[in-house]
Order: sequence, then structure tokens, then C-alpha cells
Amino acid sequence: MLDRLKRAALPAAVAVIIIAALFYRLASCANQPGGDAGVASPTASSAATASVPPSPTVSHGPDINYTDEDIRGVFTALGFEVRSIRDAGPTAAAVEYYYPKCSGQVPSRFAWVDRETGAYTVVSDGLLTDRVEIFSDSLMVLTTGWDLTGNTQNFPEVFISSYTAGDVSPLALRARSSLQPYYMPIDRSFAVGGDTSALLDSLVVDFDAVSAGFVSPDGATPLAGIPKTGVVCSGGYCYITFYNTALSPGFKAPKAGAGDGLRTFVSVASDGTNTQLTLKLGDRAQRYNIATAYSPDDGRPYAVFSFRPEEGVSYPPGW
Repeated sequence: MLDRLKRAALPAAVAVIIIAALFYRLASCANQPGGDAGVASPTASSAATASVPPSPTVSHGPDINYTDEDIRGVFTALGFEVRSIRDAGPTAAAVEYYYPKCSGQVPSRFAWVDRETGAYTVVSDGLLTDRVEIFSDSLMVLTTGWDLTGNTQNFPEVFISSYTAGDVSPLALRARSSLQPYYMPIDRSFAVGGDTSALLDSLVVDFDAVSAGFVSPDGATPLAGIPKTGVVCSGGYCYITFYNTALSPGFKAPKAGAGDGLRTFVSVASDGTNTQLTLKLGDRAQRYNIATAYSPDDGRPYAVFSFRPEEGVSYPPGW
């Protein structure tokens, strides 16, 4: 008898654990996808998929049509607030929502909802958004780049999610999502990194990027990230300032003119407090990106600067 009771109780206990884990995942304030650099390979969404029950106060005909009121009510019942519901196709809607009990900057979450079946698929657990665009079969989000976990400023990224119709109910929308590097217009200034002291230890001008490597002032203490780094481009030149950063004793500058048609090295100089790198830009250097990488050998952080022509990117107007 005792064995039978144990076997009967086990499935119920497992179900409770699964439900609790799913709720914790949805309610977390700082689930921030993506890293400091690189392109995430598009993968089928592994986020929660469920069916939206119709609101008890709304009467539906034989062909169920889930209205904004229905969708908003479901997310509200789960403890969320809806920022927007926007149509992206004949039956698909993109829902932007958030957890209102988060303090400080509150990240947005996104889900695809099928208005015919009520199925919804969560595609992002948390993005601090700057701009959002909805298309016929996809959504595109420009992030702010702020890292909630480390409280540091990274470069903005672009989150893209597209959907296709599923074959089996209730999974009516299947999503593929990716987080990609963003290339900012060359006339916009931006700063990344944290308020830390560092030494510029290396500067490499490759055919497709400029990499700056840093070590701590004592040369031994690991750095958590790159120092505050500001970029200002004007008059055919790009001026990159590494704040609270001096040159390391063994630093060797590249040769003047090293680079390619997008950017070439001009000079690097330090006043003992800050260090400025100057690059000459080609006519086709119309957008730039700042990524953070880490050495696989010793873990030292690198700032990686890359440039693109306008035709090398595809963004909505104003991005």
C-alpha cells in the first residue's frame, strides 16, 4: 500500500516543481539574453508555449478571434503588464509586456500570439529596449546595451524574431530568434565600459577590426571588463578615448597607415590619465560597432572596433 501511495504522489510532485520553475523563469527581472559580442545562431525558440483562454466576459463565435482585451487579460492574470499589442500578419500579434514589480530599469518581454488559436510563444525573457519595429512576419528590437547584472554599459544589440505557422495545435506559431551586433551611424557618439583604471597593453589593426587589449595597473589583478571607452567620429577621423587608462610600459604602437580602406591607424597618445586613439576613416566607413572580447589564454578584456558601409546593414529608417 505504501509503495502505491508513493507512485501516485510522484507525478503530482513533479508537476508542482515544473509549474514553479516556469513561473520563476517568467517572473525573473534580469533574464538578459546575449553576450558582449558575436552573433547568436538562430535557433528554434525553447520558450514556453501555451494556449490563451478566452476572457469570461467576452463572447466568441464559432471562429474564435482573440482580441487585444483577451490577450491583455491573460498576461495581466499572470502578473504582467502589457506595453503594446501590435499585429504582424493576418492572425499573428506581437506582445510587449513586463513584470511591474521589478525596480529600476524594467526590461521588456516579447511573445508571439496567434489570434485564431490563442497559442502564444515567449521569444524574449528581458530586453531593455530603445526602439521596436514590427513587420509582416517578424519583429526587430534595438536594445539600450545596458547590462542589468553588471551595471555597466555595453554597445546596443539588435534582437530579431520571426515566426512561421506550426503544424500541430496548439503550437500555432513557431519562432526563430537571434541577437545580433548593431552598427551605429558614424556621426553618433557612444561610450561603453565601466569606471575602472587600466593600462592599454596592446593595439592590433587587422584587416576587419581594431582590437585594444587591457591589463590592470599592477599587471596582475584581473579586470572584469574594459575601461570606459568613448567614440566620437567627425571630419573623416574617429577619436577613441580610453578613460582612466595609461599606456603599459611595454606598449608598442602599430605603424602609421596600418589598416584598410575603411580605417587606418594615425596615432595613440596618453596624458597619464586618459589615452586617445585616432583613426582615419575611409569614405565607406559609415557605421561602427564596439564589442568586448576576452583572451582565451589569460582572460584579459579587449575592445574591438569594426566599421561597415551603409549597404552592409539592413535596419529600419532612423536606426
